Amino acid sequence: MDKSALFGATLGRLSVEEAVALARVIELRRLRGREALPTDQMLAALRPQLRAGRAPRIPALCRLVAGGFEHFLVDSQDEPRPPGCVARAVLVPWWEALKRIAGAELAPFEAALADCFTEAIPASTESLALRAQAAAAGWTRTLAEELAKPRGAGALGALFPRLGLVADIRAIATLLTLAEPLTEAFAAIDRALAMNGRLDGRQIIDLVPDAIAVAKRHYLALSEARGMDSVFLALGLLNRLRRPWEILRLGRALMRKPNDAVLHDTEFAAIGDRLIQGLRSTAQGIVALAAPRGGAVDAARMAAAVTGYADDVEGLLGEFGFRRDSPWGEAILETRVAIADAVGRDFQTHLAAQLLRSILPAVRHGGAVRGLVPGPDPSAPPAEADATAAVETARLLLLLQQRGARHGFGQNVHETVEMIGAEIDARVGLLLDTLGETPSHPAIETRIAAAARVLDVLFEASRGQKLTRRLGLARQAAV
Repeated sequence: MDKSALFGATLGRLSVEEAVALARVIELRRLRGREALPTDQMLAALRPQLRAGRAPRIPALCRLVAGGFEHFLVDSQDEPRPPGCVARAVLVPWWEALKRIAGAELAPFEAALADCFTEAIPASTESLALRAQAAAAGWTRTLAEELAKPRGAGALGALFPRLGLVADIRAIATLLTLAEPLTEAFAAIDRALAMNGRLDGRQIIDLVPDAIAVAKRHYLALSEARGMDSVFLALGLLNRLRRPWEILRLGRALMRKPNDAVLHDTEFAAIGDRLIQGLRSTAQGIVALAAPRGGAVDAARMAAAVTGYADDVEGLLGEFGFRRDSPWGEAILETRVAIADAVGRDFQTHLAAQLLRSILPAVRHGGAVRGLVPGPDPSAPPAEADATAAVETARLLLLLQQRGARHGFGQNVHETVEMIGAEIDARVGLLLDTLGETPSHPAIETRIAAAARVLDVLFEASRGQKLTRRLGLARQAAV
């Protein structure tokens, strides 16, 4: 077992209170230069309890400086980076590079930070953070210039082997110059959200009018001072929204004519591009899920992706006037066409076969006449996982039928659902005949009960209830 796994196994058993107390000791010792243990690994192992306890942390200088762009950090490392996104993976090499470039200049900031926590009541670090962020902006610009040199930057360049990480450095340099106004703006917006109960940790549940009014005021002030860099305020909010398309509410508040033609000609176009790229990514995910390499469709994951896509499209169209012939309108139509092709008749046939195979697999008996439809296998009950998978598959078909029609990809689903219903009726009929010959057959009863659950989803409760009654009558007749 490696050290990370060992720390995770050992420290993971601590309570939230114990983890918070231990983290404070570790962070204080690290801050004062007295660390003798692998503190980063230990703090990483404690992170789940610290997050659950939402405990105030004692920041290292890197964490304090990175607070100037924390709203832009993302776990994804997609390349090219979407506007307003900085990969969290860049933090360690970025800080290591700054230590090489400005190690002597970092030392006074480290000492000042340690002084903030020498008393029982720690001093505020806000002023120190702003000074350190301003200095780090200059060091990061220097780093970006070094990395842009034709032959790279030698040892510094080796810290950033991927182009995306180099782009992250340029983004950090810009964001740190905006740290003070952005920090002030996000704090004011968060206060408005908190007063309305619309924050869940750092995630924004709903971008309510009070928050939009505050955001608009800060956006305009930032625009006057920094021009098009004001879009970073909107991008930072976008990164935290539970429903990303709500950022268009800010766009509406800023524009006299809220439509995509006007939006496309402003710095806010980066927001539209992000939202459209998000739709494309979701659509590509749905297409991949519709043609799995392993053969079986993960119906639950696909249903979640289809629901997310439909919610986002409806949110986009509800918030803004996207014209069909605009670049963004055409992009939305392209995603619909891609999904429609992926979930067409061949996919539905595959999905129907997958569903029936889960609960009523057909077998050809030795005496079966060639060409006849084989009967269902009564030999063993379906596993609960198979029955659950069949229900999830039925829910996916119902979702495509109900919501897909609004987005151009619900064709033929009704016919597929009717076919499944007819096939279930036929196969269950054969099982009921077998049950009449072999009373109290648990495997048959379990298969029919699973089929009833599927029918309850596809045709509402009445059809599944009828099948359950047929099973009850067959039991009575067999006695």
